[in-house]
Amino acid sequence: MPLRELVEEAFLGWLDARGGRSALRRAAVDLVVRAASWEFFAPIRPEPATIAVHTERVGTTSITLAFTVRCAADVVAAATVTYVCVRGGRTVPLPAHLGVPV
Repeated sequence: MPLRELVEEAFLGWLDARGGRSALRRAAVDLVVRAASWEFFAPIRPEPATIAVHTERVGTTSITLAFTVRCAADVVAAATVTYVCVRGGRTVPLPAHLGVPV
């Protein structure tokens, strides 16, 4: 599976642990990618790869998540993605539940 898809899947799992997209809809907000960086250290094989997510930074309107991809015990890739909270095309404060560790 490409790294982009692994990161998206892990992000959705992270979001689900915090109420999922329905919680964002209730708050009338969405999260959009502001910046993303990728590092590859080795091929992402053999699959299945595992991916860990941790919160790197929580700001007023954005959150940065770090993703670490492992195949067996080896770290094979990493990504950092900053998501910005928006409503109607404008940045708005993050809902409080997004900054809470789970």
